[in-house]
Amino acid sequence: MDFHNSTEEEVKSETDTENRKHFFCTLSKTAANAGLVIVDCEPRDQSTSNSVHIDQNQLYFYMQSTVHQFSVQNSRSELIDLAVAAVSDITGFDRVMLYYFDADWHGQVLSEHINEEYVGKVDSYMGLHFPATDIPKQAR
Repeated sequence: MDFHNSTEEEVKSETDTENRKHFFCTLSKTAANAGLVIVDCEPRDQSTSNSVHIDQNQLYFYMQSTVHQFSVQNSRSELIDLAVAAVSDITGFDRVMLYYFDADWHGQVLSEHINEEYVGKVDSYMGLHFPATDIPKQAR
């Protein structure tokens, strides 16, 4: 998929002007099928400023800094840990894990980021192995 041509827009539903819903939408063109455009829309909660943990105005600068940090990592493990922490920062999720899946879909947690508020209060899954039956297909 060519994400260089992706754009993010705020789209307003016009079906009911009084109860209008707002969405964040990403449009992407695919290299494999030039006529295909993928539209990913997520509802925007108007009670909060954004659906992500980082302010939308700062997201570009955060990503620019993170991409630079990717380029100076010395090992695969450091790169993975940085990526997992970045996903947590952007989404605001309290726990983010990266799995390695073998040919039979059994998984091992290679990296984990736990929000500081929960460190020591929840068990870590780092390094644990899980059979494929424990991991839903949509999560693989």
